[in-house]
Amino acid sequence: MKFFSFLLIIIFAVACKNKEQIQLENFIKQLPNDSLITINTYDGSNQVVHPDVLFRNNKLLMAITPYPFYEDSLENPCLYLSNNGLRFNEFSKNINPLVQTPKIDHNCDPDILYDNQGNLYLFYLETLRPFSNRIIRLKRNKGCSKFSKKIVLNYNLMKNEQIKLSPAITQNMSDQSYYLFFVNWDRKSYRNNIEMIKSNKIDVFSKKNTKNVNVKMPQNFTPWHLDVISSNDKYYLLINGFFGLQKNDEYGLFLVESNDLKTWRNGKIIMKDADVPDEQINYIYRSTGLITNDTLALWYSYFTHSDKAKLGFKKLALK
Repeated sequence: MKFFSFLLIIIFAVACKNKEQIQLENFIKQLPNDSLITINTYDGSNQVVHPDVLFRNNKLLMAITPYPFYEDSLENPCLYLSNNGLRFNEFSKNINPLVQTPKIDHNCDPDILYDNQGNLYLFYLETLRPFSNRIIRLKRNKGCSKFSKKIVLNYNLMKNEQIKLSPAITQNMSDQSYYLFFVNWDRKSYRNNIEMIKSNKIDVFSKKNTKNVNVKMPQNFTPWHLDVISSNDKYYLLINGFFGLQKNDEYGLFLVESNDLKTWRNGKIIMKDADVPDEQINYIYRSTGLITNDTLALWYSYFTHSDKAKLGFKKLALK
């Protein structure tokens, strides 16, 4: 009887996954090849960066932060929902921003994930220079309206621990473990590297388990922001970075793939600043996407020469 019940659960999960996959394929198919996107923000600037997306129940969930003219006091995580991937409304009424600006410094870099029970998690950075740099998680239990808050990792900057950038959370589909990726920011040399921590629990990570992520990147490419994309039995690491050791150098998006979240291969630059259909483009920034049938649906953020933060969409063939 136990085996039969377990088999029914597996069959039901596969059927749901197939339905979700079909919905995702149709969702991406109806999207245009290129589009610029406007989102109404709580501060009224409508300038956003740090997009992260999830597809669930035939809708697109997006986390972003406002960042008008590099004003980091407004860089607080927000949630939006879309029926078509181009027009977005608040996830629920008056929910944004999800957290307020800390007393010193700023928040940034949200990343979202649903667990197997349907609970929504949002990870983000709370940087309190010169004291600390924290990875925080917000959790919204299924059926509830409020988020709970927990400090997942705390880095003591007073003890010369490095600042971590762009946390990206994903689940290993084979053993159901969780992987938290981030960029380790070398503030002196800008020779940043990518690191990750594995855990069996979604919001319990230990610094002692930190491992370097071996990714063969283009020459002189410095990683700055990350996103992890799951697609069928593969994972993709979408890396935003710049060519050189100066933040005003040319930027690009670099994509690598993996079967196990450990070994990464087939890396290639998929987009550069010149590929943005905006004559005012200065540089491309943290981006996110969904992948199906060798097609990448990419939501990207960028800055203009007048320091405006903008959002765009592009559909790319991976083969």
